[in-house]
Amino acid sequence: DKIFDKEWQDIFKKRFMILPDNSFDFLCETGTEVNARVKIDDEKKIVAKGALWYEESLPAETILAGVAWCDRVFGNNGVSQKSILTTFCDSPISCQIGGKATIGKGQVRCRFTGSEA
Repeated sequence: DKIFDKEWQDIFKKRFMILPDNSFDFLCETGTEVNARVKIDDEKKIVAKGALWYEESLPAETILAGVAWCDRVFGNNGVSQKSILTTFCDSPISCQIGGKATIGKGQVRCRFTGSEA
């Protein structure tokens, strides 16, 4: 219930597996979306010199986990670690991290669970 409702928990259980490192390495290399991009020179209407790059994207249903924390707050202005975490990590947020916002990449939903104050 931390990440999924009951219906999605069942779907997750059907799809989840633990892999050996070499299989995971293979899937990381072959299962990640990689797109070649070029910048077009506005005047010449051809690829700008040195303007080829590659963008990698995680699959849409990727789950990432991490920790949100606040270091000690200095000063005596009424701001505390707890108030900062409550302000920014109190409810789920949708945001764009990395990716290219203009082509719909990098859209994520952050859910915050538990605290150890």
